[in-house]
Amino acid sequence: MGTKTVMILALAIGSVGLGAPTAAATPSRDLYMVKDVQATGDGTYVGDFAAVRKKGKSVVGAVGSFYSEYTCIRGRISGHRLRGTSYNEFGDPTPFSVRWKGSGAKQRIKGFTRVTKADMRLYGGSNPTRMIKYCVRNT
Repeated sequence: MGTKTVMILALAIGSVGLGAPTAAATPSRDLYMVKDVQATGDGTYVGDFAAVRKKGKSVVGAVGSFYSEYTCIRGRISGHRLRGTSYNEFGDPTPFSVRWKGSGAKQRIKGFTRVTKADMRLYGGSNPTRMIKYCVRNT
C-alpha cells in the first residue's frame, strides 16, 4: 500500500463519519437503587428506593419508600452532586442536592445500594420503569 492509497483510505473513512458519537447520541441508562431494605413477615419489604433515568448529566426519576407515595425528581450532576428539583403529588417544586457516586452502571446516590430491575420489582411490588416514565412526562 503506497502513501497515496493510505491517504485516500483515511479521507474515505473520515468522510463516512466513523468518529466518536455526538452528544445527541448519548444513550440513557435506567438506574435502580435501595436503602435500608428489610423484609417483613408477610413477604413485603420496607425501605427507600430511587429509580432514575440518566442521560448525560441529566437525571429524572422517582424517589420514595416501598408501598408508599414517591416524589419525582429532575436535576443535573455536577462535581459529584445531583442538584435539582423534587415535585410532590401536587407538583410543588422543592430544590434538593445529594451526593452522587460511581460511574457507568455503578452510579448511585450516596447511601443507596445499586440493585437490578428485578430486585426493584420484588421489593416494591411494581414496575419501576413506569415510575420513571411518569416522572419524565410530568416534570
